[in-house]
Amino acid sequence: MSQEAKKKVKKYQITAFQVYLIVELVIIYLSIVIPHEIILSIHRDYGCGHHSGGIDGDLWEWGRALGFTSLIWFAISSFQGFLMNKHAKLFHKKSKARDLHCFSSFVCIFFVLVHVYFLYISEP
Repeated sequence: MSQEAKKKVKKYQITAFQVYLIVELVIIYLSIVIPHEIILSIHRDYGCGHHSGGIDGDLWEWGRALGFTSLIWFAISSFQGFLMNKHAKLFHKKSKARDLHCFSSFVCIFFVLVHVYFLYISEP
């Protein structure tokens, strides 16, 4: 291969750690959108009197959806903590595996806090 071709191959090389981060970002998006759509469809079909419409209703729906999102991220974070040694071998560094686990833990904690806050302020 020529030098230019080697530079192009090296330029677009993605490490396993970057792949895991990209997958986590996709999962973050899906774990927010899917529970929210499920909550919207349940609320539309069965509804409840004091959470219908307005900012209170929207915050209640988002709070419920982010509760499921935080549950999903708790499972992901726990699974990554369980597999930390395998990820360390894959990433060739224990610190990167720990960083991945910490990122998932922070995402979970963030969603729990937002979940509780939204439910608290949406109650009439």
